[in-house]
Amino acid sequence: MPMPARALRLSAQDLSPGVDGVEQLIESVKEMKVCKKLFDGWMHELDKGSWIQKTELEHRLVWSIDKLRMDADSAYEAAKRLLASRRSFANAMSDMLDASTDSESTSENGDFIFRNNKRVMHSGDTIVMHSMALSEQVAMMQEELTALVDMIDQWKRNEKKKGSIFTSLWDWILKGFTSILSLVAAGTAFVPSIRPLAGIASGTLHSGARLATALSELVQRSQEGREESDMDRILNFLRYRIPLEAKRAEACMSRFRECHALLQMDDALREGRTVTMNREETRRARSKWQNHRKQYERAKVAAQEEDEDDREVSLIDL
Repeated sequence: MPMPARALRLSAQDLSPGVDGVEQLIESVKEMKVCKKLFDGWMHELDKGSWIQKTELEHRLVWSIDKLRMDADSAYEAAKRLLASRRSFANAMSDMLDASTDSESTSENGDFIFRNNKRVMHSGDTIVMHSMALSEQVAMMQEELTALVDMIDQWKRNEKKKGSIFTSLWDWILKGFTSILSLVAAGTAFVPSIRPLAGIASGTLHSGARLATALSELVQRSQEGREESDMDRILNFLRYRIPLEAKRAEACMSRFRECHALLQMDDALREGRTVTMNREETRRARSKWQNHRKQYERAKVAAQEEDEDDREVSLIDL
């Protein structure tokens, strides 16, 4: 006679929301937004010049920056989709655990009995899918940034042999870049509006704080751009700092600790095993996910208000 399948017993800790809170995820999206705004603005400034007068190298630089603009935009959109999928997952988890109050979902001793929940599993799969998309977009942006800086570096070495690196080309690059940095330093639309999210932990970093702060420091140190050290700082910022912050944001958003418990639960149910959680652990897990869900809803409202602020600024710019 075959032995009955061993039951899987979960704790509240097994199904707790990930270690990265909603506020950290929001900040990661905003770091991506600063990247997008930077390259959007830089491309806008470079486009003001006449294409007829550009040299072949200048055309290549513009094409590279335009590619970065598109990569940064795609990364930002992927980050927003990932955040939305995490919000959907929080809603699905909260609804699933709310069913623990239903007598049909509990055992005689009050344990919550998990069923196959397609909505939860689909939301989890969507998080994984969008995480992979974000990772790919960030990798493409890193690759293009390296290519851009290598191109400028090669030009710099060639010009240095001729006697001076401060030619009209560098003035053209600098004008486009520092004009955007100046906007960041001035706290305009390139730093998303700062509005605390009620109910979310105080002390949260400002929108896109790390990258925006680094941009502000850079423009303060490189106002004139007429020293080789100014050029090196800007090139190092492009080569190292932007990829670092983009990768840090991507890593934060892609962590999905809950995935292990979901896969464990799904495998057990497929094997015909019973998956349960005792009454007190279920109450704790339900409370955590309900709070997590509320944080996402408050963040969604704040993001909608911020997008409206951005639209108003865009109209003013026009």
